[in-house]
Formats: sequence, structure tokens, C-alpha cells
Amino acid sequence: MTLGEYRCSDSEDNCSDSNNMLQSDELYGAVKCAVDIASCLLDGEIDKRQLYLRGTGSNKLTIRAIKFKNGDATLGGGIHILGTNTKVDLQLCVFTKCNAYDGDYGGGAIFVANEAGIIVNIKGTSFSENLAKNGADIYKDGGLMGVAIINVLISCPTPYTDNSPTKGQQLHFDGTFLPTYSYSGCQPYNCEPGRYDPTIYSNLPSACVDCEGGKFGNTTGEISNSTCYNCAAGKCSTPGSST
Repeated sequence: MTLGEYRCSDSEDNCSDSNNMLQSDELYGAVKCAVDIASCLLDGEIDKRQLYLRGTGSNKLTIRAIKFKNGDATLGGGIHILGTNTKVDLQLCVFTKCNAYDGDYGGGAIFVANEAGIIVNIKGTSFSENLAKNGADIYKDGGLMGVAIINVLISCPTPYTDNSPTKGQQLHFDGTFLPTYSYSGCQPYNCEPGRYDPTIYSNLPSACVDCEGGKFGNTTGEISNSTCYNCAAGKCSTPGSST
């Protein structure tokens, strides 16, 4: 998916129907943003759910680095997941200001139906300001007796598996008796100008090191001393300088 903001009001023809921006029926594989910093925004405009997901053909669908904002639906303002043996991985996503307005159920961000074989794995994904009567962030139909499996994992997806995610707020998760927290911040830290990250993928500022003397970096996110620029003739740079 190309970086950008997507809204039905920009082009109604590109949206699935009056209730959903997108609909997926028995599809599998991957839907992902071109970069891992959730710069692909699906804006429901407080009018539509972003994704109605019915089945994955008994395979797996990975949704990566998508931002779900202002989703609005009866159940699952961001995503409604159903279908026997549906398998979904949510990686590096953001759910914010999504709303489910059903008076008895919920799932402001995510609603998962009570159907056999559904497995939802959530990694490096943040939740904030979502609303619903029950399960403002996640609603598992059937509660503790529901047959669907939802795993909020304390780990980062590939290629960031060596990074430790940041523990966020306790989730409003209807369908579990244990306190569950969001974990995000897996993506690489952008080193400041004049420094670079030799590990490439670290999310820690301490991984940044200075460009060597005679070189400088004038942008954030340098990943190698070779990407630090040589100073012009007659000029020099002390290690770590951005000029």
C-alpha cells in the first residue's frame, strides 16, 4: 500500500459499501504499508468500518503497518473478523478513535466472532481513544467461553525480533480475565543528524553512534557510516557533527 491517507469521501467508488471501506472474503497473504511506521492511514471519518474480514481460506492474512482511525460500526469499528478457521496477524498497526455503537456487544477497534478456528495474533500494535460499551479496544464474542483465540504478544515481528516493545496502556479487552496490555514501538529509532545505527533495526537511541571524523549526516535515520557524507574539500567535521 502506498503511503498516504485514504478516505471514502475522496472517492466513494473505491470503498466497498455504505458500511465498510474494505471487505475481504477468503483472502490471504499480506496487506501492508510500504513502510513500517504506519504511514498508511485508513480514515473511516466516523462513518464507516475500515475492514470487514470474512475468512482467510484456512490460510493466514497479515495486516502490517496500517493506521485505523475514526472507524465507526455496530460491531468492530476498525475491523470485524469472522469465518471458521480465519487466521489473522496484525503487525505494527495503530487503532485510534474507532467506535462500536452496539448497545450490548462492542469492539471499538476489533470485533472477533465466536467461530471455531479463528486465531488473531497481535504484535507491535497500539490502541488509543477507542470507544464501545464493551471492549473498547477488543471484543471477543462469547467471552471466556468463546472459541476464538486472540493473542496479544509481548514481542516484535520480523525483522525487529531482537527489539523489546514498549508496554502501553491496559487494553479494554472484553473476553479475557487477565489484564492485557498493548505493546508497540518495535520500529527502528531514527538517529539524529550526525549519527547512525550500525544495527539497522534497533529501537533504542543508545544504538546510535557518531559518524566518523571527516563525515557528517544531515538527515535522521542514517544506518551506516557509509551513508554519512564526506565533508567538502577544505572542510572538516568532528565525530557526530551534522555539518
